[in-house]
Amino acid sequence: HEFIKFTDLFIPENCIIERCSEGAYKEMEQMKDTDQFSKGFGSRKEKWYGVEYFLSPIGNTLVSAWKGVGEASDPTDVNSNSINPKDLSLPMPNRYIPRTLELCPELPEEAKQGQRIEKPIDPPLLLIDEEDWKLFHRLDDRYALPKSSLHLLIRNMSLHNIKNDSGEWAYDSRSSLLSMLLASMFNEAMAQETYDASLAGSHWSLSINSSGIKLTCF
Repeated sequence: HEFIKFTDLFIPENCIIERCSEGAYKEMEQMKDTDQFSKGFGSRKEKWYGVEYFLSPIGNTLVSAWKGVGEASDPTDVNSNSINPKDLSLPMPNRYIPRTLELCPELPEEAKQGQRIEKPIDPPLLLIDEEDWKLFHRLDDRYALPKSSLHLLIRNMSLHNIKNDSGEWAYDSRSSLLSMLLASMFNEAMAQETYDASLAGSHWSLSINSSGIKLTCF
């Protein structure tokens, strides 16, 4: 009931629009010397830093258009201000929001009581040690956060180098440029897919460095 009561306040009559643009400033300059505004509207100055701003009411015509009760308009007209409320909806549930905030059961009890910044950082454990790959793991017992992080490094000499006629690796600017382009394309392609994750407090990055491809999720 309280949630419905709160969301019922989200109506055009209760909104405040903040405009920070050259066009908004020009409008302010044209209107600031007029006396057409009352009830607190008009030129104002912020009390702490003395920043000037202009406060004006939202016209009834625009409010009616937002509510979809304005004059009938062509729904295919992209310049139309009229909005059909049926076209508005809440976003889908964010699948990246954790369903539980429980700490890892393997943590010692003293680590679950709160942050221990002064505690020395223990080195990670080497779980797998093979010729082609290694796996390290460390249980965070300093910050008491229900969160995991992953750091993956894929070593590959061909990211920045090519083999010369003698079979030795030599730096190649073209290979380096293509590698950086690949990382940029991947980051851009995944931006929309992982947007909800960033809203939920999870982040990631893919980068190319001298050692190889580094993928970080945290």
